[in-house]
Amino acid sequence: MANEIWHSYDEAYTLYALIWRQTDDKVYDAVAAANTFDTYTDADIATYDVPLTNHADSDYHSVDFPSSISAGVYRVQIFHQIGVIDADADVPVAQGEIYWDGSAEINLTSLDALIDIVTANTSKVVYGSVASGTSDATIMNGSVTGFVEDERL
Repeated sequence: MANEIWHSYDEAYTLYALIWRQTDDKVYDAVAAANTFDTYTDADIATYDVPLTNHADSDYHSVDFPSSISAGVYRVQIFHQIGVIDADADVPVAQGEIYWDGSAEINLTSLDALIDIVTANTSKVVYGSVASGTSDATIMNGSVTGFVEDERL
């Protein structure tokens, strides 16, 4: 976890995020028990906000994605807080999606590392044929009998 939610915006302003579960468009309740998602209501906006921290003398604001949220795809909205408290009139300034594995963001670097692990621990059948005498266990823990023709998957 490391500042997965971030935005560049004038340091004079307060920003906060709302996190929406992609599967049902429910909003994360930052005050309730871990991994709680609710149907959005204006009156409860103060329980949904995840405040971003402004880093001194910069226009960079960030916050860690909450570790209590389970794996999934989440939509994040970032708002400019207009008044003293969060309100429905606050202005949305950014949005995006985070692919979350339950403890960290799934990004190109982590996905590449996962591919490397799978590749290192799995036998490969690349465009070509399987030589005679290859054991069934070598081919993706599946079963192959007879001749395997060249095929692109």
